[in-house]
Amino acid sequence: MLVTILLLGATVWVWEDVVKDRVIPKRFGVVKQGQIYRSGQLSSSLVKRTLIKYKIGVIVSLSGDSAGDVDREAEKQAAAELGVERTSERVDEMMKAITAPDNTKIFSLNALSKRGR
Repeated sequence: MLVTILLLGATVWVWEDVVKDRVIPKRFGVVKQGQIYRSGQLSSSLVKRTLIKYKIGVIVSLSGDSAGDVDREAEKQAAAELGVERTSERVDEMMKAITAPDNTKIFSLNALSKRGR
């Protein structure tokens, strides 16, 4: 009985912490069907097929462009290969607003958007 519980617990842990985000797009959702989608940072194993499946034309990344991040690099490469526009330029502006002393409200959204397709 104890072994079964431990195996079940280990299986749940492996699914949640290791496998899930490589199989299912992280926090993926529809904002406006056929036009705007949102997600967390997609795994390198999912980004290209997700862009193709949903016919994404524009990626707005609020995660920044940290060098050495495998998933972000895969996103950049897939966007370039598929001709998908990708921007993360406004992240710097957003960070300035967040850290400004007079800041009162913050709204943030990672959005995958279709560009006229």
